[in-house]
Amino acid sequence: MKEEGKEKINLTDRDANHMKSGGSKDIRPGYNCQAAVTESGIIVAGEAVTEANDRNQLKPVIEQTESNTQEKVKEVAADCGYGSYANYEYLEQREIDGYVPDSNFQQYQSGEYEKEEHRYHYSNFKYDATSDSYVCPEGKRLTYWRTRTKKTESRQWNHKVYRGTECGACQKRSLCTKAKARELLIDIREPLLQKMR
Repeated sequence: MKEEGKEKINLTDRDANHMKSGGSKDIRPGYNCQAAVTESGIIVAGEAVTEANDRNQLKPVIEQTESNTQEKVKEVAADCGYGSYANYEYLEQREIDGYVPDSNFQQYQSGEYEKEEHRYHYSNFKYDATSDSYVCPEGKRLTYWRTRTKKTESRQWNHKVYRGTECGACQKRSLCTKAKARELLIDIREPLLQKMR
């Protein structure tokens, strides 16, 4: 087990990974099945993987589909489990029309972030392209401060950091941030997410 980097192992199926089954909270050995299906319902690609998360599966399924059909994929529709900046970037680079909501899509669509209790959610800060800055709900400016990057095996962060310039005197600061100044970390691929929405 230690050699394979696993804490638990299934004695009847050593390849199976422990993951949630269906909509329940039960964690059981299993596989995450991926499939690509045409509009007419024909399965053109499929695979069972041991990774519980779908985020890293979109690219391999598209590539398998193209290999199997010998045709370029032009459109992709997938659920929010596939929603990630990396996938949006991949679709953009490959010029594939994507219909892949992010995990917060429902909240945006329902107007959840427009409610008063979410007044200081980053989506309520308005971008000013002429000055590359944001304006908070109280009308105060957050200017570009620096770029923060970090890459791990499974994720990559490329954020532009905007910092408030007038937070010290703001009456609402305690509702907005616990720090001396509010910071917004905006992924440089944010326009791809907005396009997907």
